Amino acid sequence: MDFGGLKEFKAWADYMFDHTTVIAEDDPLLDRFKAMAGWSSNPEHDGNPDRVQTEPYRRSGVCDLRIVPGVGCELFAKMCYDKMADLLVNGNHRYPLNPTVRIKSVEVFEHAGNSATYEG
Repeated sequence: MDFGGLKEFKAWADYMFDHTTVIAEDDPLLDRFKAMAGWSSNPEHDGNPDRVQTEPYRRSGVCDLRIVPGVGCELFAKMCYDKMADLLVNGNHRYPLNPTVRIKSVEVFEHAGNSATYEG
């Protein structure tokens, strides 16, 4: 497939992970992180990545918060796999996709000594 078709995934990945704070939805300090992100003045924005706009929503808090089901390389690899698989089927593509293209696996690196691979 044309790499231009990956722009939607890149926009999502940038929104989710670039200079953000990613917290599990069951984190015991979630309310404190929401307060640091300034969510008390924005209760309608819950950080759900499925409701991400094309342009990231910026808040005036001290962190740009994302809330996900869980954290860690393994879960991030699955999140990325699921998002790309969904984009291949349902994305708003400006580039033609070969209908036979499927995602095979995703590898996420925390640093040189820690990575995880997810295969669907």
